[in-house]
Amino acid sequence: MKINYSYSAEQPSLMQSIGTATSPKYQINFDTEELSSEDTEGKPVTNYRSLYVQVTALNYSDLVAAIIQSRYTSSDIEAIMLNNMEAIGNTETLTTEKRSEYIGEYMVLQAWRAHAKEVAHEICEG
Repeated sequence: MKINYSYSAEQPSLMQSIGTATSPKYQINFDTEELSSEDTEGKPVTNYRSLYVQVTALNYSDLVAAIIQSRYTSSDIEAIMLNNMEAIGNTETLTTEKRSEYIGEYMVLQAWRAHAKEVAHEICEG
């Protein structure tokens, strides 16, 4: 799992063009948080931290995939899916705690997928 954070003094836009005309590339900034601190003189300073992914195309499916893959590898997803299948279908060998863990991991993955779709929709439709 590789989660990328971007830090800046100004609130970043949702989408930034970072490529060239002949080699387009975009940085998608999402889940931006405002971070407050003080400088060396004790004055308040505001910075921003965003999750980001970089893509070469701005289509919905590529955006969703990039955001999901920023948190989960293909192997992670496969393991979570197989564990969830085992939790649903196997009531004999799994403990209640292990079943709850597998289902919980699946629910977290599904929530991230839904969030990825929301961000992609905002970019494609916004």
